[in-house]
Amino acid sequence: MQNIRKYMTDRFASALIEKFELYHARHMPNGDLLNTFITYLIDHRIIESTTVKRYTILEEYSNIINDSRHKTDAVITLSERFNISERSVWSIIKDHKGRFDSNN
Repeated sequence: MQNIRKYMTDRFASALIEKFELYHARHMPNGDLLNTFITYLIDHRIIESTTVKRYTILEEYSNIINDSRHKTDAVITLSERFNISERSVWSIIKDHKGRFDSNN
């Protein structure tokens, strides 16, 4: 089973790199490689927009809370900043808090 998983991962990486190199050469040959790669992953739905939303909300929440603000104030700020409901912000924080930690 491990060999199949490794083979699939290798094939995925190989195909992804090959297609990205073509995309980069055609669309942004002088662009920053890392930013272009992230854009490519999002544009081709390899990274879903919901993941971008959740990750961004959690990162911004951590930054705001580190500035000694209350949770409710942070949620209100994020709701206004990203034009989403306070309930959605609370839900993201509650349901996904440990998902993007660098320790995971």
